[in-house]
Amino acid sequence: MKKIIVLIACVAATGVASAQSGFSFGVKGGVNIASMVGAGTDEARSKPGPYLGGMIEYDCCRELGIQAEVLYSRQGMWAAETDGSFAISASLDNHYVVVPLLMKVRVLPNLSVDFGPQFGLLLAAKARSTQQDYYYGDQITDSTTDAHDKMCRTELSLPMGATYKIGSTGLQVGARYVMGLTNITKK
Repeated sequence: MKKIIVLIACVAATGVASAQSGFSFGVKGGVNIASMVGAGTDEARSKPGPYLGGMIEYDCCRELGIQAEVLYSRQGMWAAETDGSFAISASLDNHYVVVPLLMKVRVLPNLSVDFGPQFGLLLAAKARSTQQDYYYGDQITDSTTDAHDKMCRTELSLPMGATYKIGSTGLQVGARYVMGLTNITKK
């Protein structure tokens, strides 16, 4: 099963410290909307999750830069269906440390196109299922299980996106699409 992640609203509150050397660094955070595709995920829906971490950028020249990030990212999915008189829902939360290494190509002075590999390390995975009586709303079962042993510990992805620097404020706004290249579940 391959995973597709859309990182949006990447308000990278980069309190950028810049020096004559071309290096800048800061913090970034935002919301990602993760989904999964593959066998058994037809009914799965996207599940928003936070990401937060740090970044460092080196300007090679006016047109090119390199950016490395270390981020905590919660990614997952959820599904729900009605079976006769019961409502059944399930969700999956994966907690990762991800490390994107991005080439930044500046197409305008404050706008760059960003792409490169991203490596992820799974910290935890939790699966939750709930069953309720559809007519009366009574909760029948609610269970959370550790799904860490069913997931691959590492993942490789390809992020692609754009970043806009807001004047000389040090703030950046970006959007990124991250395509998973590896299966995240064990076979």
